[in-house]
Amino acid sequence: MIEFCDGSVMAQLSAPDMRLPIQYALTYPERVALNGDVPALDLLARGRLHFLRPNLKRFPCLTLAREALEQGGAMPCVLNAADEVAVEAFLARRLSFSAIPRVIDQVMGKAWTCRLGSLEDVLACDAEARGSAHEAMARIQ
Repeated sequence: MIEFCDGSVMAQLSAPDMRLPIQYALTYPERVALNGDVPALDLLARGRLHFLRPNLKRFPCLTLAREALEQGGAMPCVLNAADEVAVEAFLARRLSFSAIPRVIDQVMGKAWTCRLGSLEDVLACDAEARGSAHEAMARIQ
């Protein structure tokens, strides 16, 4: 959900399946029919929606994501690269789940000077952050 400057809130809701938001990200601004078996969201069958404040101690990556957003520039790219490397290591059983935010935090803590003026710049920043994530994992293990 996002809140606009006039106070109104817009939400995109769907059945819990990442295929829809990924497809939308890849085809934006177009809306393309999803080929597959993602069920339609039936709000009447779903019942009430409940919203709670996130537990930032239990989910520390939320704080890191907010920090990356606030810092802007290359930091969201750095966070994404570090997260992908750490999650891949976790899935391969080379890193504990609780170490994922520690890796991301260490990578984000470096002094990043990447400029993102072109796709090549983004790819270079991503590669540098991935290398930094591998170094952070070696220190953590």
